[in-house]
Amino acid sequence: LHEVPSQQMLEKAVAEANETLLGLVLPVDLRQRLQAEGRVDLDGFAAHWAKPSDVNKLVEFFERQLGDLIGAPVHIDHESNLVFPDPESDGRQFMISLSLVVAVIVIGAFLVPYLMLEEKESHTMEALLVSPASHSQMVLGKAIAGLFYCLTAAVVVFAINFSMVTQWGIAFLAIICGSLFSVAIGLMLGTLFENPGSVNLWGGVILIILIAPASFELTAGSGWPPILQTLTPWLPSVALSNAIRTSFSDTAPLNLLVPNLGIMLGVTVLLLILVVWKVRRLEN
Repeated sequence: LHEVPSQQMLEKAVAEANETLLGLVLPVDLRQRLQAEGRVDLDGFAAHWAKPSDVNKLVEFFERQLGDLIGAPVHIDHESNLVFPDPESDGRQFMISLSLVVAVIVIGAFLVPYLMLEEKESHTMEALLVSPASHSQMVLGKAIAGLFYCLTAAVVVFAINFSMVTQWGIAFLAIICGSLFSVAIGLMLGTLFENPGSVNLWGGVILIILIAPASFELTAGSGWPPILQTLTPWLPSVALSNAIRTSFSDTAPLNLLVPNLGIMLGVTVLLLILVVWKVRRLEN
């Protein structure tokens, strides 16, 4: 049992917990209600993602225990009191969003570059450059293939945490934007370097640059120098994490969602333009 000073903190603790919890509000006039009605009705709070069977077991347990304690029937109303995490929560939702970020960016940084490297190593890049397909179409074809890989990884993570998502439209937009950004990174690495060793080396550097700020944003971000606190939210990996967390909430503030999607799309477009430019230079 853990006592919290307010209902707001109770709902936050229940929504962000790693296990199913039941929050109970004990009224200050509990004795008066008991004397007047001969029974006690309590408000119970459970996370929206919790299994109904697990919540019902907790409700039955506490109804029985509290009833024995006060010597009167106790009823806990929990069905109308589902709680949702805040879009900026730092509990279980943060860890799930981080796992999605890692899965998508790892695929982009280490698998997608080989879509370009294979063409170079097999010397089919020259044939593609003189084919009727434009440079943009060639890059687009590689991007679609890479997008499939990234989305496959994201689907696996979402399938494991299916119950957490409340706004699938936002989740879909976030993962599409994040996957496109990851693919753009992979294509850029594939065009810049000529061998797998260089790709893996620089892919690891990029992975650290993108994942580390997303990992420590909430735990250590407040202790960072002001310049890092200002720059971190502009990283596409952090924007992806924030957008995914929004899909776990029952609200979707546009002032949080739109900038995050815009950051990912803006950087993606810039990277793809650079990839097309680099491919054109390969023809010379």
